[in-house]
Amino acid sequence: MLGKEKPSEVDLVGYNSNSFNGGPTLYNLTYQYGYKDKWVLVNVAFRTLDNGSDEILGLNVYNPMDRSLQETHRFTLKDKGFIHYLFLAACTIVPLFILVSLVACARTKIKKRKWLWIIFIIFGFVQFSLNWSTGQVGYQILHCQLFGSGALAASIYAPWILSFSIPIGAILFWTKRKNLRHTEEVQSGRGDGIAPVTPPTPPDVRV
Repeated sequence: MLGKEKPSEVDLVGYNSNSFNGGPTLYNLTYQYGYKDKWVLVNVAFRTLDNGSDEILGLNVYNPMDRSLQETHRFTLKDKGFIHYLFLAACTIVPLFILVSLVACARTKIKKRKWLWIIFIIFGFVQFSLNWSTGQVGYQILHCQLFGSGALAASIYAPWILSFSIPIGAILFWTKRKNLRHTEEVQSGRGDGIAPVTPPTPPDVRV
């Protein structure tokens, strides 16, 4: 697969090392070889022995690719489907909705536990994720996410992972906001529906 041609580019795209209880260190390296019309991934696993020599544990050469990993995992809208646009919209709308809810909560007169509402609103729950390159969708039920949205790529050789969570706190705040304001008004004596009683004016007594 590599052939006799000298590669025009060699990149270290993956690296991992482990050592257990003072034993030999295990290494796992992945290289990307770039040629004129193809790209090849090579993975090698080896360990360093006590005498200083290296012992190869595995060597794999994968099928050639027509594009580099950088190009394959580049963030682009070209040839993307409905699910990609859905995730992109959700990752934009959810944090904006949470931000608007935070401002509204801060400006709403809530006498008790306002700070708990703010913490509840700022997180999203039940995370959904999308591999932007492959279109693979995943989810995590027991997960909370700051501002309910995120995007991450481990490196320029790795795919972008977009994720969003359900803004449960923000949704509950808007459904209960009217009751929270009413409770505050009642407690302050302004929302009980009873007009304030004006004390009678004492009679004008002249002597």
